[in-house]
Amino acid sequence: MRTAFDEGHQTILDHNGGLTTLNITTVLPLRDSPDFAVCTVNVGDSLTYIFSKRYGMNELSIGSHDINEERDIRDAGGAIGPVNGKKPHLTNLTFSVTTCEPGDIVFLTTDGISDNFDPVVTKIAVPGKKDSELTSVGAKAEMLPHERHLFSMKGMEMIIHEYELLTEVDISAQELCTALSEHVSTLTEQKRAIIQNPELYNRKFRLKEKRKMEERIKMELRGIPGKLDHATVIAYESGIYRGEDMSNYLECSSNSDSTRTSSVSSNMEPVSSTMFESNV
Repeated sequence: MRTAFDEGHQTILDHNGGLTTLNITTVLPLRDSPDFAVCTVNVGDSLTYIFSKRYGMNELSIGSHDINEERDIRDAGGAIGPVNGKKPHLTNLTFSVTTCEPGDIVFLTTDGISDNFDPVVTKIAVPGKKDSELTSVGAKAEMLPHERHLFSMKGMEMIIHEYELLTEVDISAQELCTALSEHVSTLTEQKRAIIQNPELYNRKFRLKEKRKMEERIKMELRGIPGKLDHATVIAYESGIYRGEDMSNYLECSSNSDSTRTSSVSSNMEPVSSTMFESNV
């Protein structure tokens, strides 16, 4: 996985490309266990989460950013590509590993998804200051960085549970992508309407008019919730399935290792439809 970063960086240089964050996550079965190992290598602000039916929402890539420090959401924190000459910026390169259970959903997001759950970005809170008594500003609460991080994950979890309440079944990987993407699309709709206003592009503006218009747009956007950015979410439901019956996986896992290995390789295949990508 780490070598893949070097290959990706070199490919960018070979094609005179720009900068990018990168997150590589793999889910692997554990020997003599029904659980799976989840391994992530990431640089930048594309993050990895696990939604567990037992434990709720957790971020696996949390080591790549300090949740106790104020973060500039315009700064990815790291990137591959020609950041400094031909060198990448690997300040927040991290390797993380944990385990998950069958049926847990592992998903990756760009900051265009994750940042749109930050309560400051959604305009329901304002940044709090360290070593000061937290109060409220107007109708908005002050939140410290770690509180914003927890609130963001709870926000994702709430979107998922609302979807499950409507459908009355556990959310799938595909539905998780849809639910998170629709949240971001709805949140940023007002900002997109301002920027995509046809009147801004129907005629040419003089320099003074253009600057005045840009300033007006900035002022309008400042008070509107949401962050306009590339938004991608990829989700994978962990498990090795034969058809749709979870009991087949559990039955296979309880057998001896030799039987399990044989059954997996000859009779069972990961269902490709359990991995989905959604772009906004």
